[in-house]
Amino acid sequence: GSSSRDERRQQQLKFAETSYLGWLTQVREEYAAVRSRAEAAGSPMAYSPSLEQLEATCTAFLQRPVSRCASASSPFSRTWASKLPSPSGKNRPATSMAQLAMKCDQVETDTLEGVEPCLADIEAEVERLAGRSWEVSSILRPSLASAADLENVECQIQEALNFVTESLPRLASDLDQQVCGPTFQALLARGRPAPGNAARERTSSELLNGLQEVSTLVSSAEQLIGLLRVKIEDDADLALARTVLEDTVRFFWDLDQCAKWRRVSTWELFEEVND
Repeated sequence: GSSSRDERRQQQLKFAETSYLGWLTQVREEYAAVRSRAEAAGSPMAYSPSLEQLEATCTAFLQRPVSRCASASSPFSRTWASKLPSPSGKNRPATSMAQLAMKCDQVETDTLEGVEPCLADIEAEVERLAGRSWEVSSILRPSLASAADLENVECQIQEALNFVTESLPRLASDLDQQVCGPTFQALLARGRPAPGNAARERTSSELLNGLQEVSTLVSSAEQLIGLLRVKIEDDADLALARTVLEDTVRFFWDLDQCAKWRRVSTWELFEEVND
């Protein structure tokens, strides 16, 4: 019956969540070890790396199925990111959503026009996306029950990623904070209690006194907490959230491209792989 089907689905989502978070923890620990050795050798590395930087550093990525047709042109992959200009003075891939939007059409023309994989590769990609769809469904709080849900969540993810990689670091810098965690906590302290955030004393919101138009950033912080099923409090949590968001952007990019090859809508393909 429907109840047993729902129960099986919840079990599968829980398994996917546990497995995915376990793999992410492995990635973070491996990167931290590499970063520590690099810094000891006088070569500092980013504290909050992009997905592309993690991929270039961590062997844990070898455990995951690799797309044979889509990920090479996805946001945050090495191929895709190499086409983006690095911001002046910053040694990192351009990952702000504004830059992604500006370059999207150009990249699609450069890498995908006139190139369609063979049927076997497309079906292999569908199978890979099935596994990823369960990870994505398990880690996101919002429902993904319709095409409208899918579209809304994609927008929320893009907005959250822009907050984590651009708006929050800029605010922390304006407040002379070396890290983003205290600023994030101050934003949450200005807002209302949110699900998933541990009930412990937060940084006083007095840190934000005198700032104009902080309400938008408060909303962004709350929306991030409400979007992901991960604890988000300190800088390590924010770095993990960035990885999840970028990995999810890549999933939706691949899903959309594979749907085009299948001649179906993105929602139809998502329903198929997430069933």
